[in-house]
Amino acid sequence: MGEPVVYKRCGRLAQDRTCPDLADEGHGSWYFAIQVLGPSGFRERVRRGGFRIAEHALQVARERAAADASDVVNAARIVAQWLRHWLTILQPVCERTRQGYADHVRIHLIPGLGRVRLTELSPVDLRRFFASRVVIQMLDTFCRL
Repeated sequence: MGEPVVYKRCGRLAQDRTCPDLADEGHGSWYFAIQVLGPSGFRERVRRGGFRIAEHALQVARERAAADASDVVNAARIVAQWLRHWLTILQPVCERTRQGYADHVRIHLIPGLGRVRLTELSPVDLRRFFASRVVIQMLDTFCRL
């Protein structure tokens, strides 16, 4: 939806972008901002940071834009589709972390919330989902006794 913007920040609360040390190579980290279609079909700004070099931030931003362009989030999408999409666009994480997320999505989230339209997902749906998880855990514990 547009060319990503890449910028450097230092994280110092008082100075951040105006920090005089930002020109130093080892100081601060690189971030990107990009416009994507959100779950409601409207444009949203996505910002991610913590990259050591600007080229890596730009590469991840372009990958995010390509994933968004090839798999547009729209009002008809259900939670299961969005979760699978989210797994493909995760910021770089350790493989074990990614696998853990994928397992949680596959074992818990998709069976519990997967058929709900993303635009219709409500706090009530989430409360029901988490309440059902608590009941299942209690039954598992009780049956083991």
